Amino acid sequence: MRAGVDDHPSVGLRQLLPAGDMVALLCEAKDMVETAKAKGATSLSDSTLHSIRIRYGQIIAAGRLTNPGPPSLERHCYERKAYNLLVRLDTQRADVLRFASDFRASFDNYPDVAVMPKFT
Repeated sequence: MRAGVDDHPSVGLRQLLPAGDMVALLCEAKDMVETAKAKGATSLSDSTLHSIRIRYGQIIAAGRLTNPGPPSLERHCYERKAYNLLVRLDTQRADVLRFASDFRASFDNYPDVAVMPKFT
């Protein structure tokens, strides 16, 4: 359970499901890219890219159903943040998925760091 999110009454499992689906999709796409690179490919097939984009759109649509636009500024900050992230993921989907269509693009913002140290 994450403090501040799971214990807040307005943020339930329904709102978090599309986020988990998005994480799963992006991780699957990253694995596909790495597999294709290992085989010497320079890009994913058009049908694979299409499938990724379709699933991405479906997840965004599900997110919009569970996190509709705020009717006013009276919404809790967690709800506004979730909605704002959803809007960015929707409007910037080409940038989010660039790593899948252009193998020169990095999956994350830290392409030179292979493993981040764990602090205990």
